[in-house]
Amino acid sequence: MFALGEWRGGPLSMGRDEKMRFLRPVFLMGCFCLLFLALAILGVAPASSQGVEITPDAPPPTDVVQVTVTPTVSIESPPSEFRVTLAELGYGERILTSPHGTAEYTLRLPEGWELREGSFFRLYFSYTYNGIGITDTQALPSLFGDMIVVVDGETQRVFPIEEPALEKSRLRINLPLSLLNDPARSVHSIKVTLDASSLCNVPHKAHLIIHPASFFSLAYSQLPIITDLALYPRPFYQRAFEPDQVRFVLPAQPTEMELAGAVAVAAKLGDLAPRMVISGTTDLELLDRLEAGEVPQEHLIVIGRPESNEVIWKLNQLGVLPVSLQARQLSLVGEGPAVVAPGDILTYILTLANTSQDAVSSLSLVDTLPAYAQVVTCSPSCSEAVEGEVSWPVSSLGVGEALSYTLELRLSEVITDSVVENTATLLDAASNPINVNTLTTAVSYTPLPESGPSSSVSVEDGYFFSQGERAVPEHDGIVQEIVSPWDQTRAILIITGLSDEAVYKACRAMSSQSRFPGMKGPFALVREVHPLPELPPEPQATFLTFADLGYSDKVLRGHSQEADYYFDIPVGWRLTEAAYLDLRFNHSQLLNYDSSFLSVLFNNEPIATIALSDETSLDGELKVELPPSQVRPGKSNRISIQAGMRLFDECVPVDTWLLVSSESLLHLDHKEQDIGFLALDFYPYPFDWRSDLADVLFVLPPEPSPEEWGETLQLGAALGGAAGGPNLAPAVALGNTRSEAELGDYHFVAIGRPSRNPMLQQVNAQLPQPFQYGSDEIEQWIDDIVLRLPPGLSLGLVQLIPSPWNEARAFLAVTGTTDESVKWAMDVLADRPWALKGNLALIRNDRVNTIDTRGLTSGGMATAVATAVPEMTSDVVPTVTPTPLPLSPTPDVSDSQYSSKQPDRPGWLIPLVGMTGLVVIAILAVAFWRAKQRRV
Repeated sequence: MFALGEWRGGPLSMGRDEKMRFLRPVFLMGCFCLLFLALAILGVAPASSQGVEITPDAPPPTDVVQVTVTPTVSIESPPSEFRVTLAELGYGERILTSPHGTAEYTLRLPEGWELREGSFFRLYFSYTYNGIGITDTQALPSLFGDMIVVVDGETQRVFPIEEPALEKSRLRINLPLSLLNDPARSVHSIKVTLDASSLCNVPHKAHLIIHPASFFSLAYSQLPIITDLALYPRPFYQRAFEPDQVRFVLPAQPTEMELAGAVAVAAKLGDLAPRMVISGTTDLELLDRLEAGEVPQEHLIVIGRPESNEVIWKLNQLGVLPVSLQARQLSLVGEGPAVVAPGDILTYILTLANTSQDAVSSLSLVDTLPAYAQVVTCSPSCSEAVEGEVSWPVSSLGVGEALSYTLELRLSEVITDSVVENTATLLDAASNPINVNTLTTAVSYTPLPESGPSSSVSVEDGYFFSQGERAVPEHDGIVQEIVSPWDQTRAILIITGLSDEAVYKACRAMSSQSRFPGMKGPFALVREVHPLPELPPEPQATFLTFADLGYSDKVLRGHSQEADYYFDIPVGWRLTEAAYLDLRFNHSQLLNYDSSFLSVLFNNEPIATIALSDETSLDGELKVELPPSQVRPGKSNRISIQAGMRLFDECVPVDTWLLVSSESLLHLDHKEQDIGFLALDFYPYPFDWRSDLADVLFVLPPEPSPEEWGETLQLGAALGGAAGGPNLAPAVALGNTRSEAELGDYHFVAIGRPSRNPMLQQVNAQLPQPFQYGSDEIEQWIDDIVLRLPPGLSLGLVQLIPSPWNEARAFLAVTGTTDESVKWAMDVLADRPWALKGNLALIRNDRVNTIDTRGLTSGGMATAVATAVPEMTSDVVPTVTPTPLPLSPTPDVSDSQYSSKQPDRPGWLIPLVGMTGLVVIAILAVAFWRAKQRRV
């Protein structure tokens, strides 16, 4: 080997030029090999994802938009501080053009919030100025304008813009507590204005950009909430930026009627509170959480009989129920007729017995008379001191002793086809109720099978509800609203009664129009709920004003603004060429009509544009045809009004405006056609065809889990929002509990795994994708090859077929191979129904594959399923050679979301690295050898 000194400069070394000529190709060859190796490695290395971090005090870049729906609470902030960005409030980036421009934002605070010192608005903005026709030697203006922030009409901050370029700057505006805490204001306005009047005569172009990551930081105190049923759905629904959350609390084993009532309540909440987050839990689970010190963060809706829902007993023990539970004492039996005719005599016999171990005294028996009844006689004699009541004193009653009381009443002839109610209450010496007995009697001219006597027994070992000095009639449903004893910022709605029928009546009261006289204060007693009339669905009107759609007059301000109007077109409608929009509007007369215009778009496609003029300023009207080709039957359609408004002199700070009248008219001339097939494309049709959902039957497993009925509540809320009727009463069945005759009256929504739901097992063979008999697995046949899901793989399925009991009705199966996958299917149906198509949807996590099996062969069906589930394996019949199935998508399958996987390291990479290294070593060895030969 050569010493380093000999190689670099000894007497035997080569000349400099000769060495360079020799080493240059060697050096280039080595670099080429190393470059090739690096490119190979980079080509297979997974791409790293880099994001931009935005700290609370650092402004974001302009291309970052936060789209989180749920506002976030700052980790550094105490629980009473809340942050919400403009993006979370639904606002995007706004660009204000010099010399004048305004952006307006709306802030709605949750009910019961009182802002404190330290609340502010952090504004992130950028500004750019470009002079026109100026040289580099000319000086720029010293002031480029003012940015003015106005809250509820009062200026809070004026920021002078003194630089020609401000990139990602920030400004803090303290919020005025006197304005935002004003109880007369429920909605607050924040305006950001660019005023560059000083530059009006200077040719220039300038823009102020307001970034959507600007945020409100709200320090607040929670005021006591108001419990008043007249305000329902408040405080459960506040229409603020914070999502409303309600947790239903049902018994561990809810009955069919309790579930039907809960689904009805959830459906009405979906109508009244479309953004509400609904979940469910059992009474035992909630009590366990409370025992562990875990306070629920949601409002609660507690449903059920006291004997089945222990949360009601817990609230009663805490003494927070306005209508409380009391233990019965002694025995009180009532007897009377089951049916009478109008004008007949009603005879009631009340028997009081002392079943206790001690003698009692100073009692009184009070009978509340039925409506439209007059006293004929009472024995023994009774007191009528209080109108509508009779009473008997009970001076003493020994152990085992019994007393009898008879009351004869004459019923009015004006009352018929109804039910009258007689309630007797037993009071102790302090006039506190200790027992109650209620008898009901039907009033009808038609004799009924049960026309004999009826009786009601109220024994000592039971309980009843009381309010004040009177007991609640035993058949009444009871609704109570209280402040949560575990969290003073949350409310609890209790829907209860002594029987399933009473609970259901109370639920129906909360699933109907809420504003009626008896529904106010902290509680309401529900005596009776009439059945919904069997009326055909009301057809949608052909003529609709914007006011009919729920819109008031809208004022567009600024250079360029847009207003959107949404309306539904029934799935069976096909608009004709006679369909039109008659748009009514007016606008400022100070506009430059040469550059001011109004455009109309229908489902994002322009259909008309006109120039604004003096003729349109006072009574503008634009009649434009609605192209039938752009209609979306069965879905929401949108009319967009865009206005471009310019002034003659942009330097004049004049407010530009255009008003769109709520009297603008849609004429939806159409032809109705029969829908030849059911398709998930049009969901929730036909389930929302009746506005009361009375023809929809939810079918759950015989003993549904909290997850199953909790997901049913979410789906019921979504359907209630779609139906939008004043009274909502969907039905619920636990398993196959309905007769064959009844089944033909309903649309079905069957929920759960097939092995748990007998209804799904019954129709399994008719489903687009059947399950294996007696299991939750699916399989597909291609000739003699059976494709099978890997064990334990989760796959949610939404399947739609005509009802086996009535082809005019629909059967919807919301199911899956695991409990997890059933939840996936329910979530898509409730939150993303627009992702569904055809008659079958396969769901894995957030990925939805939709298929219409009616146009597929068996092989095409299997290929489509294999596309959605690449993990499917084949069980091969021994006599057949298996053929691999193609996994590429087919035209019958649409994928709503694609997932990416990082590629595995290719097998050729390691040999390539080794070979490249050997080549480099060989080149260096040859170089050393040739250098040695030259020196010799």
